[in-house]
Amino acid sequence: MNSPISKRSKGKGYLKRSLSLIAFTQRDGLIRILSAREASPREKRAYYEYGKKEDDDVRGIDFSDIPEMTDGQLAQLQPSHLHNPANFRPIKKKISMYVDADVLDHYKSKGKGYQTKINRVLRQGMLRENAPSYGK
Repeated sequence: MNSPISKRSKGKGYLKRSLSLIAFTQRDGLIRILSAREASPREKRAYYEYGKKEDDDVRGIDFSDIPEMTDGQLAQLQPSHLHNPANFRPIKKKISMYVDADVLDHYKSKGKGYQTKINRVLRQGMLRENAPSYGK
């Protein structure tokens, strides 16, 4: 069975307080984000300089390949990890902390990716602490 061809659409708006351009498709009631990027400084200047006019007369921003998203489409947007948990990527934060020298040496001796390995151990400990305990 052939699946119907999805029409590409575009939108612009604020994601995390930043003007963004979004390209997406919609099929079977689901919206699939093809790309999302922050507007360039030139595009932002043009957008703010000319204002958010209803006639969309925003010179300097090329939205020709991205149609405007409707309110209904925006309401349907959900993070992709809700449909596929494999897409979940936690936000990383840079920190500075003291670790026992022998612990650091142990993970560094295993080669590249020692910080990722340390993070994995910390996550496993966090999940164990938050797991429900039965019969205790």
